[in-house]
Amino acid sequence: MKIIIRVFMVLFLNISLAQECNLSISGKVYDLHDGIGVPYAKVQIKDFQLGAICDSIGNFQIQQLCPQKYTLVFSHHIGCEPVKLEIDLKKDTILQTVLEFHLLEYEGIDVVDYKVDKNSSVQLKFSLSQNALMSGNTLGKQLEVIPGIRSLNTGNSISKPIIHGLHSNRVLIVNNGVKQEGQQWGSEHAPEIDPNYSSEVTLVKGASTVQFGSEAIAGVIVLEPDKIDTAVPLKIRYNGSYGSNGNVFGNSLLIVHSSRKFKGVYARIQGTQRIGGNNKTPKYYLDNTGFKELNFAVNAGYERNKILMDVYYSQFNTSLGIFSGSHISNLTDLQNAYNASEPYNVSSFSYKIKNPRQEISHQTLRLKGKYNFTKKTNLALVVGRQVNERAEFDIHKAYSDSVFDANKPAFRLQLVTNSGELILEHKINEHVNTKMGVTGSYQGNAYAGRYFVPNFIRKNIGSFAIVQYDWKTWAIEAGIRGDYSNLHVYKYENKILTEPIYNFQNISYSLGLVKEFSHHFLVKLNGGKAWRPPSINELYSKGLHHGSASIENGRVDLKKEESYAIQTNFEYKSKKIQTYLDVYYNQFSNFIYLRPSLENVLTIQGAFPQYNYEQTALNMGGFDWQLDYKPFESLSVTSKYAVVRAENFQNKTFIVGIPADRLSLGFLYTKKFKKIQMNIGAESLYTFEQKRVEFESDFVAPPKAYSLINMNVGIKTMNKNPIEIVLVCNNLLNTTYRDYLNRYRYFADDLGINFGIKLKIELK
Repeated sequence: MKIIIRVFMVLFLNISLAQECNLSISGKVYDLHDGIGVPYAKVQIKDFQLGAICDSIGNFQIQQLCPQKYTLVFSHHIGCEPVKLEIDLKKDTILQTVLEFHLLEYEGIDVVDYKVDKNSSVQLKFSLSQNALMSGNTLGKQLEVIPGIRSLNTGNSISKPIIHGLHSNRVLIVNNGVKQEGQQWGSEHAPEIDPNYSSEVTLVKGASTVQFGSEAIAGVIVLEPDKIDTAVPLKIRYNGSYGSNGNVFGNSLLIVHSSRKFKGVYARIQGTQRIGGNNKTPKYYLDNTGFKELNFAVNAGYERNKILMDVYYSQFNTSLGIFSGSHISNLTDLQNAYNASEPYNVSSFSYKIKNPRQEISHQTLRLKGKYNFTKKTNLALVVGRQVNERAEFDIHKAYSDSVFDANKPAFRLQLVTNSGELILEHKINEHVNTKMGVTGSYQGNAYAGRYFVPNFIRKNIGSFAIVQYDWKTWAIEAGIRGDYSNLHVYKYENKILTEPIYNFQNISYSLGLVKEFSHHFLVKLNGGKAWRPPSINELYSKGLHHGSASIENGRVDLKKEESYAIQTNFEYKSKKIQTYLDVYYNQFSNFIYLRPSLENVLTIQGAFPQYNYEQTALNMGGFDWQLDYKPFESLSVTSKYAVVRAENFQNKTFIVGIPADRLSLGFLYTKKFKKIQMNIGAESLYTFEQKRVEFESDFVAPPKAYSLINMNVGIKTMNKNPIEIVLVCNNLLNTTYRDYLNRYRYFADDLGINFGIKLKIELK
């Protein structure tokens, strides 16, 4: 009987809409505790398939309603009690509603939403906090507070995310709708992305990763800017930062305009400048570790009714010094450097960037169009073009073999990628959602100067389908994808051009199940298969990998890498306690990794350790755990623990490069004084010694365990145009340590104490 009544009501609504149903309900959802807008809250009309999702500041609007009685249901996340409101709609109505929204603030990122939908793909959505946006940190460092993400750092300017112990070609990054394409070879090749532009981060693991293609073995990080609030015609945000270690200065300016004359038209422009000098360990400076960075991005579009059109262009430019203590002239000095307590060429502070160095430029152009046929069906088209240019300058040998010219690079690479995707989304009914699409890319690489990787053309095409069924406390999601990759290599051997061709194809799939046991407790189970083709450096690299100061040799007979994975997530959230546990297991066939050969090689550029690409069957598993406890309103305590285990399946041995266990404990105290808010936070971070390595399997044994203490104090004005100042201190005790994942640990200690100040000014 209940179903018949609901069907009758739906039919009645549809008949009414055919008449003059032009009323609207709009308003804003506020947080019960501090009165701020609740981002992305759900507003639904009970018994009808109508509703809205609030924007990033809590505003919503539901249009084309008939004059009658409605029951509105407001909800947000697990642990947030729904609010029901009855209304007799006779005219356009504006509402103000209050929800109990629990916001956990961190120095880097605010956890805004453990996805309100019971999404089996284990999507975690985050918004960068004010501190993160004004931090001046790299993208990898900012993402570290997300459960399951660590960063692989080289110095003060190079960082990349690690998910479940995997990085580089196994972690896919989507930046403003386009898959980031660069030379993601090693620890010193960080994503060429300015984190100041994007303020929303979604971490996707599980079924939904099939949308993004191969290489998403560990997961997908999706970066998007704030949704523009059309009620604010002009918004200006300035972020300034200073760090004492390296005397790092950073400035970023964002201007957002929403046209009042032309409804739906918006524009956004952002620019960032950063400069830093030599980094300092607790005892000495690291020679030639400065950097310069200059970035900008522009975005304009139109969104109204059923149409969205958007264009985005960005340019990232940086010049990086390569630690000169890693480039050594002879074998004897290299071996001595492994055993020394400090580098042979300890220097003083300087902003000067000498050889060896890198100069990198990355341009992205993205066009997006979306058409909503109905409230249930939409079609989106995204096309992009990226140009990645990298020039690497050696300290010992320049571009020409006959004439030394320090202004010419040893080699130059240009990677051009054209891509496109067409995606159709359709909601069959209130329980079933579908998404399907096709993707493709055409990529070409050209080099000049010394050989490291050859010229090549890679063509990729794929198609996918995702179905999600949501019913009461259960949700099921299934995804499948097929990909084909063609790699055409152009390589001279003995002055004769050879053109080997590689064809790879495979299927990816994933199945997920979600059970909501109560309003506070959720369990997710995912299983599936992922794969990736070997990258060009894994197949054909030969010679000096300049940034990592090593000789690397590829293998032309590498096979495609496959992974079978299972993952379980437990999430609990209440007013005082929030906990998250992610347990995972991956079984790899043909896992590709870089193995130390334990042989030092003398070249015309100097003496370097040598590595070879190898393949093996590998078992990898672990867990990521986080507990947030709020004993009272102004204090939150956070603890995190991450564990990764990996073992060669064939001979039961360990492999190099697996992150060590990490444990952290921190707190955040917040106090409000009329229109001023003060935050005091601290974190103790303990990294264990990596003992799960084979004896003498690396050039240098893993470093000892270490502990770091970080602190921050912030003051923010609570008004229309807020001003915020944050004081930070990293490595407060000036601890001497070396991190296992930092390749430069062979030669030097990691960074010492760093005092910083950050300033944010926002005008509306």
